[in-house]
This record gives sequence, C-alpha cells and structure tokens, in this order.
Amino acid sequence: MKLSDLATDPVAEQAGVPVEILPGLVVTVRSTATPAYRNAQARLLRPLARLVGAGLAIPAEKQDEIAARLLAEEVLCGWQGLADEGGQAIAFSRERATAIFLDPAHRRFRDLVFEAANTAETFRRQFVADVAKN
Repeated sequence: MKLSDLATDPVAEQAGVPVEILPGLVVTVRSTATPAYRNAQARLLRPLARLVGAGLAIPAEKQDEIAARLLAEEVLCGWQGLADEGGQAIAFSRERATAIFLDPAHRRFRDLVFEAANTAETFRRQFVADVAKN
C-alpha cells in the first residue's frame, strides 16, 4: 500500500465530513485530531489537573460531561435524519447536541459520533473525494 493511500485531508478534518453512522442518520463531523479539539480538551481538563496530578481518577460523570461538551462544541457540525419520538426532525444546534450528549440514555448516539470523528478513515483523502462526488 502506498503511503499516500493513507493520507488524510487536513481541510476536511477541520471543516467536517458527512458520515452515515446508522441507516438514514448522517452526521457531519470534524476530526478529534484538530488543534481546536485538542485545545478545547486541554481547557476542559485544566481544572482537574490537581486531581490527576494526585493520582486520582476523574469521576466517570465528569468524563462524560467533558466528552459531551467536546463533541458538541468542536466535533459535530450538524445532522440529518434525527427525529423525536413523534417523527419530527430535530433541528441541529450546539445547545441541543450538548443536551443530547449529556443524557445517559443517548450515550450510544454520542459514542457513534465520537467513533466517526476519531476514525482516520473518515478523513482519508480518497474517502473525502468519494463523498464529494456523491
């Protein structure tokens, strides 16, 4: 395999790429490898530095909160095909995404969004080119 076949598209990583995470549910995600994501992660973890420095674990609830905020603020750019229980489309907003990601009942959705954003294949140059064609 050529090294160039593995190359990612840095513009797509920062701008976002649509990914069908389940049949009929498309999310547009930016990569978790971007400087913006890493800077936001550092900002959210900074208040916990003493806890970590003392060798203590970050509580699971706090880890979930940080993950939800990072995904809503830095990763997720939009969605298509997400509906409420009545079948009405749920309009995307960062606030709505944060609320959904903070709800433990919607952990699977949060995990699927994270997986799409954290997978290098999502941002591989050939994949991005194929998405642009369709």
